Amino acid sequence: MDKGGSVLAFTEGLSELLNSGMDLSGSLAVLDGKIAAEVRARVDEGEMLSVAVMTCRSAVFPDWYVAFVSAAESRGSLAATMAHLSRTLSERRSAREKFVGAVAYPLFIVFLTVVCAVVALLSYSSVFSTADGGGPLLGVGVDYDSFRNGALRSCAVGAFFLAAVAAAFVAVLRRCLAVDPCVSLFRSLSFLSDCGVPVVDAIDCSACVVEDSPRLCAALVVVKSDLMEGGDVPGAFGKALSEAGFMFESRAAFSSLSVAAAGGNGGAFSKVAEAVEKRSEKWRKTVLSFEQPVLLCAAAVFLATVMKSVVGGVL
Repeated sequence: MDKGGSVLAFTEGLSELLNSGMDLSGSLAVLDGKIAAEVRARVDEGEMLSVAVMTCRSAVFPDWYVAFVSAAESRGSLAATMAHLSRTLSERRSAREKFVGAVAYPLFIVFLTVVCAVVALLSYSSVFSTADGGGPLLGVGVDYDSFRNGALRSCAVGAFFLAAVAAAFVAVLRRCLAVDPCVSLFRSLSFLSDCGVPVVDAIDCSACVVEDSPRLCAALVVVKSDLMEGGDVPGAFGKALSEAGFMFESRAAFSSLSVAAAGGNGGAFSKVAEAVEKRSEKWRKTVLSFEQPVLLCAAAVFLATVMKSVVGGVL
């Protein structure tokens, strides 16, 4: 099953056709591929598009994807929704590609450093060892087997240290290069609000987009509860996000939504998403600027540890 690329291609194609003025049946008839054929067959049998993609066997459609399609069917905004889903999927694929590209460098540094150290140690011991595996070096007796084994042990310990540093950095890269869940949330809320979906219903649909962030999902539950009890939108989002630990997002949401409530600015959610995205981009640039220095320092510590073992073994 295709979990990414074909879903994006299907969504992009369907979005283009729907936005060109074609109806759903005609658009599905034009599209090629297994996904389009299966979805078309189910729609022709009378199923809703949301049900067709949810039960599709040719690909795995995310729950949030199905939720958006279902909302679009009830609101009559399928063309706009498919365009929104296409952009969302493209952003997530781009984030994965950036992560893979960023991870290649630390893994290469770890591999190259360890290989160079091992080769150097083996070459060093073979040059100075005698035929029987031991002998004098510059008048000093050296057990070359013990020397080589001790040096290789130091190399292994240093390699674990280097790998741990690289793994920690990869984890940081994975987090900072992923699409910020708050950005996804507020973009989703912005789109649904522009489509005329009430805020409470928009929260239900948007919660599926950020299901990988338990804290944010919990905050949305609090927001919805507050709104259903008669609370105002700026206060509900500001308080819930603050209590969940999203301090910057809380201030941005309260400020933008308060202005929207007073002046009728319908793009408040979009402004919050833009503010959070700018902050996330600064964080990404900062982390990436430390990638090379951190890894080179770790490699230097590793090589220094190995050389210390070599010098200690000889002396």
